[in-house]
Amino acid sequence: MPHVVLEGSLNIKGLNNFNVSLRSNGTIIKIDELFINVAENRLLAKTVVVENGKPISFYLDVMLKGNSITVRLDDLTAPEEKSDGVKMSIALMARLLQRHGNLSISRTNISDQIAKIDAIIQR
Repeated sequence: MPHVVLEGSLNIKGLNNFNVSLRSNGTIIKIDELFINVAENRLLAKTVVVENGKPISFYLDVMLKGNSITVRLDDLTAPEEKSDGVKMSIALMARLLQRHGNLSISRTNISDQIAKIDAIIQR
């Protein structure tokens, strides 16, 4: 399962007005509608990825445990095919979280997609 593990501190409440769209090379990623649980240690983000004209809807799951934050696909809504665009949405969420907190990537299995997101953001 594609994922990014971040280390550091994050105020999850500061993410309540969150809406981002990204377009590149025929891929569109939209992340909006955040749902934060009462304990404020888990967040679901409604995500739509459009690749080759085909929309894929799912939720990103952000779990906070101590100083560790894991970004991955929600088990119940994860698409069967973990396409490049789906993996890029996880990378995008990780980078957005880094902007809102003092976080660094400690582990991931989507390094290529993180590099792609970094290249798009720097344009």
